[in-house]
Amino acid sequence: MSIKQPRFFSDNRIENDVAIIEGDEAHHLLHVMRIQIGDQVVLFDGSGQEYTANVQRVGRREVVFDIIDGTEVNRELDCQLTIAIALPKGDRQKTLVEKLVELGTTTLQPVLTTRSVAQPTDSAISRLQKQVIAASKQSGRNRLMNIAQPKSFQELLTNTDTFNKKFIADPTGQQPLTRQSLQGSSICVLIGPEGGFSNDELVMAIAAGWSPASLGPRILRVETAALVVATIFASQP
Repeated sequence: MSIKQPRFFSDNRIENDVAIIEGDEAHHLLHVMRIQIGDQVVLFDGSGQEYTANVQRVGRREVVFDIIDGTEVNRELDCQLTIAIALPKGDRQKTLVEKLVELGTTTLQPVLTTRSVAQPTDSAISRLQKQVIAASKQSGRNRLMNIAQPKSFQELLTNTDTFNKKFIADPTGQQPLTRQSLQGSSICVLIGPEGGFSNDELVMAIAAGWSPASLGPRILRVETAALVVATIFASQP
């Protein structure tokens, strides 16, 4: 199946030969794409499968599809990558999510630090989850990047048993973040706010087993640092 075909997301798991799209996605299909009976699209539901489907019926608030075929298409990274980050302000959050989805990041973990400038409210997380769907449609991913519930800095440090490797981005760190250092099945990279981590936070992280890692000699914006990490990871052969 080609990812150049129009792709749409189903909130409900597709389990038989009929799929019904409702809500915001149906609105987009009906009023933006002006979809017609007989049109063919690709549907995905976040399970890893993608489906070729024909429009069977168009209603006022829903679109009904006949499923022609389905297959699992894996466009994920070989490993699980979590970016734990103090979210930037405003539209920079949208850019952050869009690009991390494109680069294959598994989980975005919002973190509250001493110098955080944006609060990961429920409404903000909801908006970012919609951006995940939009970016997945564009990039061809059939599994959605997870946006985890926000954690405090201390909570993150004490709940990381599932990670093989843990790095904290530190401009003064001696170890550069490279392909070799990122080898592992489950990796978390912690990125601070615009003002950086406090000294106390750095000390706490190192004591908890996080390795300081440098992203180069220049000071990067929050979202740029995250994209550098994801790009290094995504570029592994």
